Amino acid sequence: MIPSIINIIISRFDIIKGDVDVVELTSGLINNSYKINISNSKSFLLQKINTSVFPEYDKLMTNVFKVSEHINKKLKSIKNIEYINADFYTTIDDRYYYKDNDNNIWRLSEFIENDSPDWEDKKTIASEAGKILATFHFLTNDIHTNSIYETIPGFHSIKLRWNKLLSLIKDNNSRYTESKNIFNKIRGFEHLINEFDDNFNSNSLPLRIVHNDPKLSNILFRNNRAISLIDPDTIMPGYLPIDFGDAIRSLCNTADENETNIEKVRFDIDSFKAFSKSYLEIMKSFLNSKELASLAIFPLIISLEQLIRFYTDYLEGDIYYQTNYLKHNLNRSRVQLKLLESMSAYFEQMQAFIMEN
Repeated sequence: MIPSIINIIISRFDIIKGDVDVVELTSGLINNSYKINISNSKSFLLQKINTSVFPEYDKLMTNVFKVSEHINKKLKSIKNIEYINADFYTTIDDRYYYKDNDNNIWRLSEFIENDSPDWEDKKTIASEAGKILATFHFLTNDIHTNSIYETIPGFHSIKLRWNKLLSLIKDNNSRYTESKNIFNKIRGFEHLINEFDDNFNSNSLPLRIVHNDPKLSNILFRNNRAISLIDPDTIMPGYLPIDFGDAIRSLCNTADENETNIEKVRFDIDSFKAFSKSYLEIMKSFLNSKELASLAIFPLIISLEQLIRFYTDYLEGDIYYQTNYLKHNLNRSRVQLKLLESMSAYFEQMQAFIMEN
């Protein structure tokens, strides 16, 4: 993407004009992202939305603007909340996104500067992550769920993902035949799928606004303090234990999800406790008894879901997640499997800690 084309795109948004410096950001797995530095102005984040992953981009951007505007209003009315909410910008014709001549969908938001936290101070990072997710849940707790679109139906339906995986288990799929051991180990956790269904079929978990992707890489830090939860593409009506479980899955792995040395992967119970304590200090009074009782099991459920997603993408030929080498998604699957195995050994401790705090 050359700067002249970027200039054309950002000229369609209602922002300050000036000389443009473009920096491509490569950390994301789904959208193409660029940091836009404009002379005599602040920096912006320009993103090309992956419409293969997000075909309901109009509803997605409606959600993004509604939630962002709600958070901004609430931040103005309540003092002493440490949270930076990125502003999103409309186009010059007052649209939420710009569609170019090739039908690419672009959006523009404020770029929030952040720095890398002290990764050696794991308990502080975990505590801050718990605080920022709880703050997001608090800020969005009074949004009516019927005003927010479900842009990806069944996004966290682990049963649907499990059935899709089963449809790919064929002996004529060479990727499956060489990795059968992964599938066989996944089957050992099939009971978690039933646990997921039991939680939702009981109708005792209230529908709320959830982020659906609160992984550690979507939390921004400054001076070792969490300041924002970004990447709002998957904000939809859902269930708080899903966000809690996904955050734990990401945060409490002693290795990165792209780690190739499986021996480095294990579940960090101390980080789980630090995260949970901070989260509950803000949100416990808002949770009903079923939500509270479900928090500990959902890190296992969401770890299994992510394992199924990585392995399914591998069997399908790497069509969803960006990969850097041939067996990238297979290695991601192995990491999630090792994390799930390690996490399972701590489940009773996790449940006891949640109920005691």
